[in-house]
Amino acid sequence: FELAMRLWLPIFLLRCAGQSCSFMGTPACGSSRPHSCSSTLRLASECPAESCVEERNCSLLDPQALVGSSSRFCVHGPTPGCTRYQEDTQGQRCQECAGNLVLESGTCMIVSAGYRGFATGVLYAVAVILSFALPYIVYRIACLPTACPSLLARGWLHRKRGKVHDYFCKSGKPFQLFSMWTNMHEKSIAGPGLCLYYNSLVFCGCMMLVAACVSLGTHIYRPLPDALAELNECAASAQEQVASVLTQLRQYQSARMWSLFLLWALFCVCGVLHGCFQRGWYAHLDSRTDSMSDLATRVVGFPRDAGEAEIEEFFNSIGAERVKHVSIAYDYLDDKERVEFLLSELVRAAEARRSQTAASTTIFAAFRDEMHQVTQRSTNSGNAFAVFNTEDMRIRWESDWRLSRPLFRGKHPIEIYDVASEPHVLVWSNFGVSTSARWVRGVREVAVACVCCLLLGLIVYAPTAQYVFQRTQVFAQVGADAVTRILGLLVSITNGVCYVIVDRCSQRVGFVIKGHKDIFNLVGCVVIVGVNTAYNLAITCSAVQAAARVPPGLQRLESTQVELDMMRVRETLGDSLWEVLVPSVLVVPYIVYVLLTYVLSWPTLLAYYVSIPLWPIYQTFDIRTKEDVSVKEAEAALEACPMQIEFDYASNVCVIATGFTILFVESPHMHKVFGVLVVWFVLTYWQQKYCHLRLAKLVDYSTPWLDECATYLWGIPVAMVAAASARWATLCYGLVWWCPAMAFAVSGVLYAVVLHSALRCVSIRDDRGCAPHDKVRRAMGYDWLNTNPIAVLKAHARDPQAPVVFYRRGKEFLQADWEGAHAQQGEEPADLERNETEMQDLLKSAF
Repeated sequence: FELAMRLWLPIFLLRCAGQSCSFMGTPACGSSRPHSCSSTLRLASECPAESCVEERNCSLLDPQALVGSSSRFCVHGPTPGCTRYQEDTQGQRCQECAGNLVLESGTCMIVSAGYRGFATGVLYAVAVILSFALPYIVYRIACLPTACPSLLARGWLHRKRGKVHDYFCKSGKPFQLFSMWTNMHEKSIAGPGLCLYYNSLVFCGCMMLVAACVSLGTHIYRPLPDALAELNECAASAQEQVASVLTQLRQYQSARMWSLFLLWALFCVCGVLHGCFQRGWYAHLDSRTDSMSDLATRVVGFPRDAGEAEIEEFFNSIGAERVKHVSIAYDYLDDKERVEFLLSELVRAAEARRSQTAASTTIFAAFRDEMHQVTQRSTNSGNAFAVFNTEDMRIRWESDWRLSRPLFRGKHPIEIYDVASEPHVLVWSNFGVSTSARWVRGVREVAVACVCCLLLGLIVYAPTAQYVFQRTQVFAQVGADAVTRILGLLVSITNGVCYVIVDRCSQRVGFVIKGHKDIFNLVGCVVIVGVNTAYNLAITCSAVQAAARVPPGLQRLESTQVELDMMRVRETLGDSLWEVLVPSVLVVPYIVYVLLTYVLSWPTLLAYYVSIPLWPIYQTFDIRTKEDVSVKEAEAALEACPMQIEFDYASNVCVIATGFTILFVESPHMHKVFGVLVVWFVLTYWQQKYCHLRLAKLVDYSTPWLDECATYLWGIPVAMVAAASARWATLCYGLVWWCPAMAFAVSGVLYAVVLHSALRCVSIRDDRGCAPHDKVRRAMGYDWLNTNPIAVLKAHARDPQAPVVFYRRGKEFLQADWEGAHAQQGEEPADLERNETEMQDLLKSAF
């Protein structure tokens, strides 16, 4: 930032009242005293600052300078980038544009035939596609009936089943919703991780409120001097006032430096305390919540041929406590897709059995041999879970193991680990990936994500940045023409593609625990949003730099005037940042995101209504009119958008860091930005609460690791505050230019080290008891067997009438002993078909 400031030249408003000047700058000091000067641009030594310009240099004073006016002044013209006008009865018409512009229809355009041709091609392509696709889509919506209303009714019912409901409400009503006044900090609706997320929202909101109060107090105590703008133009004859204003500016900078240093210390301390509190709160929630993870221990080190019976016998021989059962994590990575298919068929068979149809028998007969083959190819991955009837039994068994540390088969050492994740959120297929292979995969996927995003950046970001920077340099303003809008749309699409790339890479790393995959996505999202934000801010800075350029031949002023003008540049940048941040960056994107993702649920709308008949390139039909749609397709297409707090965490960090960019420049809007952030977090809290309780698909967040990663990332805005404080110290005391960068690095490292040391002192486990296994099984609907894919297939391969049903979110009612089954039945299919018909009639009437 300092380097950019050093490269910017001061802003000078030049004028001339001399008889010998060809053209004159507009007077601003109220004086017209004649002054003789040469034909080149020069600044007088006393106020008013009088200058002479050549005719060709009027546009250098201002990109909108009007040359050729009968008044002989360089005044603003109506056409940006024009250097020569002709006056006639219709006003001023542009006759000549700047060197890198071309005159077309009275408008100065950037020489960008390639960009304009590309943008025009994109517009034509989109227009052709929409001209064909829109009538086709409207026709299918308005004229074609619903092909399979009964199957779609099951899809809508599955969508409803997947959302958040209070299945154990005393009213006993199906699909009973939680109250909007539910305490999201205490009630473990989607696991303790969701409670920690709402704690994090409150923490960020409180920190922004403190920052707003401190910034407002500093603004009232030491405001930015009002005389700065005037002295920037008439400094030569006001030496005493200059000294006074410089004193006020030093006081303003000093106040900013110390207030930001106070905020930095406060943010550091509160961030560390918040991290420790979150760990303790997780332990508190763990003690109050019954979970399957409290009843199991992960044991690692078994040979690949170790069977279930042998391992269970080994566990029972360690101490007095006996295990309830053993759940082996098998290595079936090569058969992953086939296992998923077989499990889907088993779930379909369970639904058929529940409806008392003969389809269940047919399904078992068709796939029983394949189940045998898949289970025989699956070997022990070396991991197994010892499951106990109570948490106390698990604790005593672990104590007995630590005392004896027996070897399996007398030669294989084993290790035990705490289990923090629930069994249904484990990625069982990745247990076959070793730790070393997982690290290799992680490095490879990070490299792949970086290369793919870099290539996309070179293809989209680089030409877009070149065009936009060239435009802002010419017109000295942040604006948008048709080309910029098209390129901006491509940048937005590129950001979405980058998110998909990061998510796909996270799936290929081989994470066993969902929390680790969420952390990968969180960090990747922060990087992508950070790059995009830096790009937007660079455009703003480019426009300010263009407005601050000085024409050739201008003599430099004394150092005091240059310093004042430099600060005026930063103040202008602060105003521009305020206009860019509110509402374009801090408000609009997140309103649109929530509206499209949760409220409108655009993936569902596209799958339900939109057909894309681009044969042979691409072809898809909406499931509403598709005659051969299956139950599986209908349920998958109509599922609600899942909870994704990993991206919400990233939004919180990026919004704060983006708002903190205004800390580096003189701006009267600093406290306003903090106020906007306070309002943003308040609205986000209630908006997220509504989406999670009413609109989103339930996803379990059973570990604290995602919140811990977000707490570490809090160090980014903390380091920005430290860098801003060092920036003001550099201006006050003349420190070297790299002090802000050093402060950023030192603050980030210091915060991470202190936070890591503090978190190690707080345990996340609370062993104060959990309900017995069978009671937890009835309450949750899952255990360590019906969530283990190979264990379920083995059970059905042995006995087609096995009662075990693979657990899936939205299919809990298939578990025979689940206590909430009565509340997940909902409407009858006939009622849902009637609702489907009513919705279709309403849609037809709209057309």
